[in-house]
Amino acid sequence: MKNWFFLVLFLFFAQLGFGQTQDSCNNAGRTYIKPEYAASFGTDPADLQKFFDGAFQSVERPAAIVNMALLIDSAGKAQFSSASYLKPTSMDDSVLIKVVNQMPVWTPARQKNCFVQSAIFVKLNIKKESVELIYHKSQTATN
Repeated sequence: MKNWFFLVLFLFFAQLGFGQTQDSCNNAGRTYIKPEYAASFGTDPADLQKFFDGAFQSVERPAAIVNMALLIDSAGKAQFSSASYLKPTSMDDSVLIKVVNQMPVWTPARQKNCFVQSAIFVKLNIKKESVELIYHKSQTATN
């Protein structure tokens, strides 16, 4: 009888310890503003500037200063989220969406060693002849 009790007790605790197989990377639906490791574009900090220089050459670009929010999903695909225009312009979101849709894959943000969706904030000074990346903020939990 005593052995039976210890066997049941062992099986009970074994189920508690080993039976929980929930996915530790289940972050569906969450967007991190300050992940442990921020999403990054390319290997050189100037890569994002180079991308915007090339991407805006193929679209009509009225002068504008734009604050833009992007969502970088856990696979690294950029999606346009929103934009605010800091000076009056005839530019609308469709131009920005077209540019963001041309973006190559980012290195996604990581939280607890899992790739997660994160938000990136970009400020652009768009002129007729050039595009200047003024501000690119990828926040992490440590800054």
